[in-house]
Amino acid sequence: MKLEAKPMVNRMVWFKRFAKEGRTTVHADPAPEPQPLTMPSKWADAPQSAGRSSSRRRRPVKLARLYPQANTPSPADEHVAVLIWALSEAATRHPELKRRWIPKEDLEKFYANLVAVNGWTPQSWTAMGRVLKNKALRRRTKIGSRSVTVYSFAKAFNGGSR
Repeated sequence: MKLEAKPMVNRMVWFKRFAKEGRTTVHADPAPEPQPLTMPSKWADAPQSAGRSSSRRRRPVKLARLYPQANTPSPADEHVAVLIWALSEAATRHPELKRRWIPKEDLEKFYANLVAVNGWTPQSWTAMGRVLKNKALRRRTKIGSRSVTVYSFAKAFNGGSR
């Protein structure tokens, strides 16, 4: 097996580069020079946070009110109260309503009829659902292959809270 000598071109380029830098001796692995303390670190350009890590949760703010706040019910609160009252009236004629779950679609239709009779401006069902979740039991169930929200007013009909 015959060994060929590698051309010296690469080595010569390397020596010329070091000669341009003014080095007289070439070390295989030169030791890094110590940097002055005022030199910025590699993280100096990174944006600084406002003081805390973003993963920590802030402590809740404690409020002190200067003026008393009136707890005025929203229109959705009033409409839900009348809806429950109308459902309880219907439950006196149809007792099975007290023990059954009512689908959201049926409640929407019932509410649309109530709005038409009373001449109200209808509230969005999102606002109504927010209030209903505190007044009635709410559950997701399957009817056929569809997932449906159903409500039970058994405790509301009996005058109890949830």
